[in-house]
Amino acid sequence: MAGAIAAIWYAPHTFTEDEQYLYYSSLQTLATVVAARRATIKADLTQGEIARRAIALEIITGVSADITSILETDKLLQTACETASYAFKLHFTVYMLDGVDNLVQVAMHDPYFKPSTSVEEITVLPVSTSTALPAQAIREGKLKQNNKVNDPSRPSVRSELAIPMTVSNHTFGVLSIQHDTTKSFR
Repeated sequence: MAGAIAAIWYAPHTFTEDEQYLYYSSLQTLATVVAARRATIKADLTQGEIARRAIALEIITGVSADITSILETDKLLQTACETASYAFKLHFTVYMLDGVDNLVQVAMHDPYFKPSTSVEEITVLPVSTSTALPAQAIREGKLKQNNKVNDPSRPSVRSELAIPMTVSNHTFGVLSIQHDTTKSFR
């Protein structure tokens, strides 16, 4: 990266030899100072990234510890959604395929807008016709994201990520992660 320093006089000026020597000498010192500052900033950013990753790993370890003793699938998924939701400050929903071309919501948690869903609120998405992101992720067999969600039925959602859940090349459901700000997922 290059830079420039400008010295301005409002009247014509002729540089003396002493001034020329002073300016050239200052440039060498300034270049060293700028390089050292850039290195410090880069090191600070690296340390911050390491700290963020350590926190994320600690959260994941906590989630794993919370769910390893649960044997009931529905309770396991609900607990995982709630724990991850509080830890990461995101809305998590798990959909499972029902064998009849539908994605059925089996667990969800939103730490900000409402408590865990009740049985009456369960969502069913027809995979072949739904335009919802989880259904698209199943149809296309890949991660789908929308960082500019504008859905009146979900006014608090601004970004969504839908991740197909697959074991041995068999997709059995989708994890949908949502956030209340745009461009949350990159």
